[in-house]
Amino acid sequence: MRKVLTASLVIAGFTALAAPLRAQGQKIAYVDSRRIFAEAPGADAARNAINQEMARYQARAQAMSDSLDAMVAEYNKQSVLLSPDEKKKREDAILQRRQALSQRAQFMQEEAQSKQTELMEPVMKKVEAIIETVRKEGGYAIIFDAASQAMVSADSTLDLTNQILTRLKAQTSESTAKK
Repeated sequence: MRKVLTASLVIAGFTALAAPLRAQGQKIAYVDSRRIFAEAPGADAARNAINQEMARYQARAQAMSDSLDAMVAEYNKQSVLLSPDEKKKREDAILQRRQALSQRAQFMQEEAQSKQTELMEPVMKKVEAIIETVRKEGGYAIIFDAASQAMVSADSTLDLTNQILTRLKAQTSESTAKK
């Protein structure tokens, strides 16, 4: 029900937005950013670097988790033999290790997100610049992103994705040829 209402509101919003644009002879179009970022030159290298970085983060997190699991297993084996004071000490140590692991995992997540942004930024800037150039050259008032899922239906002749990809690839070829 909520999705239908949201879709209806989005359609009404686009209709309200597009009507004055059509009346003024303004053009609208769309791109599929998922496809652009999937096929953009340089995106694969960035994704591979991100995946390698994520693998390192996951390996460190797994090692920390394994250490905590070993600590808990050791405690469980020995708990019946431990004095109440020793039990309390070990439980506190486990709790501290668990909290440290949680904090470290959060830090690594933020670090990974930052690295992903850093690696994808050059590709994103190129894409944004080309979309803006195409928008100006084509006289488009608005270019929507089909990947945002706000678009319910559109005429495929308004899709500029191939044009954007062609320009990205040409720009990359020119950059490579100049080196």
